Amino acid sequence: MRHHIARLLAVVALGASGLVGCSSPAAADPYQLLDASLRTGWDPVQVNVGFQISAPGSSVTIDRSAIGAVLEMANRAGAIHVSLPATDLGLSRAQLRTMGIDASSIQLDMIFDGDALYGKSPLLAAGMKELLGADTPEGDLTGWLRILSTAEVEDLQPFGRGLPAPTTGPLPSGGGSLKGDLEAAGLTVSLVGTEKVAGADTRHLKIAIDGQKLLASPLIRQSDRAGQLDRIRGVIDQVRMSADLWIDVATSHLTEIDGHLGQLNASSDVLTMTMVFTDPDGSIPVKAPAKHVDLPAKKLLEKMMRMVAPGLPVA
Repeated sequence: MRHHIARLLAVVALGASGLVGCSSPAAADPYQLLDASLRTGWDPVQVNVGFQISAPGSSVTIDRSAIGAVLEMANRAGAIHVSLPATDLGLSRAQLRTMGIDASSIQLDMIFDGDALYGKSPLLAAGMKELLGADTPEGDLTGWLRILSTAEVEDLQPFGRGLPAPTTGPLPSGGGSLKGDLEAAGLTVSLVGTEKVAGADTRHLKIAIDGQKLLASPLIRQSDRAGQLDRIRGVIDQVRMSADLWIDVATSHLTEIDGHLGQLNASSDVLTMTMVFTDPDGSIPVKAPAKHVDLPAKKLLEKMMRMVAPGLPVA
């Protein structure tokens, strides 16, 4: 009898521990889940981005396989791949030819391997020929181009002295809680539940966005943009904004973000953006290409500066 009681107590204890360790989704705090995800590193990581834009009489869908990036923070490296079919963009083959693209899609690849930036695209080839003119190097410009190296950036430092420094709005002090900081910026997070995504258990969070509160928050720089912000405030009450997030239960990795923008009284979205985070699958290379054409970095920067800021010194 004593053995039966001991066995029963053991079963009850195991069951209780299981309930504690696997608490129901409703009991989880969405802000704690989001905070844990933001604190969890993921390196390397692949990001794919897709869009769906709807307008009266037309719509554009960009599958998330068309735009991707790989980030390797530890190696200070990364890569971007873009492949946009002309039909998805509503463009004809003839229209692409006017852009210097003799293909059925817009292609762009960029690689930074920690030492240099490389690019490959028909758009780059056409642009470099027009921009550099007589300084255009020999070789196949439709292949890989070495645009700029870190050593060349150091040598070209004097070119940036006349450029205005980029400004950003004041960030939250970080002294408060994540919940306090987000809600002060008009972002309210709620837990939808636990869902299977790509075979893994995830926590589905929803973020409601108060546009007016967001515009008035420290996340948005208020100075130097008063006119622009006033125009946005005039229409922000006519739109609705929200986002859905999925966080992997086992790893706390953020695996997907869906952003939504639509008219206030309409059920369908005008814009939906999807970002999916995964381990790199090898489809986007990050290593430097073995063969490439070196662009004249100094000449390139000089001509670009003359285009965007003709009055600035370039030598």
